[in-house]
Amino acid sequence: MNGLCGHPGWAWIFIIEGTISDFSYLTDIGAITMIIGAISWWIIVDFPSEATFLTEEEREIVTRRLEADGQHGARAESYEWSYMRDSFTDWKTWTGMIMYMGVDGALYAFSLFLPSIIFNMGYSHPTTAQLMSVPPYAFACILVSRSPHQSNLFRLSLLDSMQTAKNRGVFSILACLVLG
Repeated sequence: MNGLCGHPGWAWIFIIEGTISDFSYLTDIGAITMIIGAISWWIIVDFPSEATFLTEEEREIVTRRLEADGQHGARAESYEWSYMRDSFTDWKTWTGMIMYMGVDGALYAFSLFLPSIIFNMGYSHPTTAQLMSVPPYAFACILVSRSPHQSNLFRLSLLDSMQTAKNRGVFSILACLVLG
């Protein structure tokens, strides 16, 4: 598709994904994505009881299944600002945010700055700097691929009485502390 309608091949990924190729002013703003997003306000239902495409019996089945799963929003309810306050005063929310920032901070710092660090170490060509960032990623891939096997060995030899999920968690924590 390279050169079709004057666009390079890579640009067609974005054009096909979110725009109409016949209207250039729409392609620049991602109009289809915005239109579908606006229409979804009326198409997507909040609760099973509001789903007009379900029969009454199907609505009741869906509601009972959600309630059996412990879903609090199985029945229609109104929004209250206390829900927002409760979510921001819950320690689990803040712990989750800090954990997410810890993981993503390290991930993006490594992936975005490693080529620049390598470039400043004396590899003068940008392509060489990019290619020199491959070995750390390859090593990380090997570690991640071996982690489940190692955690199972760890479980069998040391913590046979614990549950597998807990063992993998312990193994992951120990691996993070050691490999840091």
